[in-house]
Amino acid sequence: MGKLTLWFRGLFNNTFVRNVALVTTGTVLGQTIVIAVSPILSRIYAPEDFGAFAVFASTVGVLAIIASLRYEIAIPLPESGSEAWALAKLAFLGALVIGAVLMLASGIWVGPFAQRMGLSPAQSRVAYLIPLGIVATTSFQIMNYLVIRKSRHQVLAKSKVVQGLTSASVQSGLGFAGAGAPGLAVGLIAGRLTSALYSYFSIGERCTGKSNLLAVAKKYVRFPKLALPSGGINALAVEMPMLLTSAIFGTGVAGFYALAQRVVVAPMSMVGKSIAQVYMAKLGEYVRNKNTDAMALYVGIAKKLFKVSIIPFALLALISPHVFGLLFGPSWQTTGEIVRVLTPAFFAQFVVVPLSQTLNYIGRQDYQLAWDIFRFVGIATIFYFAETLSLEFHIVFMVYGLFVLFSYLILYILTTVALRSVVSGWGQG
Repeated sequence: MGKLTLWFRGLFNNTFVRNVALVTTGTVLGQTIVIAVSPILSRIYAPEDFGAFAVFASTVGVLAIIASLRYEIAIPLPESGSEAWALAKLAFLGALVIGAVLMLASGIWVGPFAQRMGLSPAQSRVAYLIPLGIVATTSFQIMNYLVIRKSRHQVLAKSKVVQGLTSASVQSGLGFAGAGAPGLAVGLIAGRLTSALYSYFSIGERCTGKSNLLAVAKKYVRFPKLALPSGGINALAVEMPMLLTSAIFGTGVAGFYALAQRVVVAPMSMVGKSIAQVYMAKLGEYVRNKNTDAMALYVGIAKKLFKVSIIPFALLALISPHVFGLLFGPSWQTTGEIVRVLTPAFFAQFVVVPLSQTLNYIGRQDYQLAWDIFRFVGIATIFYFAETLSLEFHIVFMVYGLFVLFSYLILYILTTVALRSVVSGWGQG
């Protein structure tokens, strides 16, 4: 018993562990709000509304990455604060330009887009919110990276709660008002904008000095050249299943899948991002100083994530169909069945994704790009045969889940080999 007490005391005396616990607590609180309100939302919004909202969110997720040119992920790296803020400005300007172009051209692309995604005329209204969603999402990401750079973990934690409260309140209020899918979209936008503004006014010192935006853009050009294609393909691979589910099986099935994303994947991803944010702050420091402890940091976090998640995910696979039907209503039991077959993918994602920026930080964007292409082609192939052979959606999700499990195993092995090689070079330097 004494050894166990000493172990826990040592664990919480560790700065890294305390920071992870702080950010994760804020994330869990924020996501608890989202999950707590979901049984209400599932009764005031139809599955088709969730499906149309999922199309909106997935499209925004892809376009926000493209719009920012991936300059925001370089924010923790510069020694100069002015360079970091210049990177933030570059990412934000990109989002503004893409958002403005899409808004001005909405009369051209919204109709064909809605038809291809299987959206009804009423649901297609959600597409007009995509430009604002891009700006809100990019702002949210920029502020997250600026807070990471300053290691203001308490701000990160509180911003997650602000985001959850705002989204839940707006989506609930608009749902009772009969807003339909646009109500869910506006809630997402409001949550991300509010979180970004909270972070901006909480980090204290802001833009320091002046930097030539063009010079900074050239200095970090490897991010748009390599990280942008990789990030774009990565986002497409993540969001493509939702978009293709809607296009092939309709917004009803997409709605079931969307609730699974909201209740299982979103909280899991937010916890993973909290761990990743603390990890990236420490990894950025190690990379700048060529500290060989980077390898131990990477492997240690992977092992901890594996150990703490394997039992919860096994239980999730066993009980999900019953729980979803009970909590969200009998019409949502299909969501639980989808969660069951996708549990292997969720497990792999939880363990590997928090470490997934490692290749970018050690300059191996080429490895990351190759893996992203592999995953993208694999997922596209699965859904191509789903449509061609008219496969039942349960079978498609099962095959998709197993492929994602395999692809994340490949990514972990690839990253381990690349990081070990880089760290070995540091040791010899």
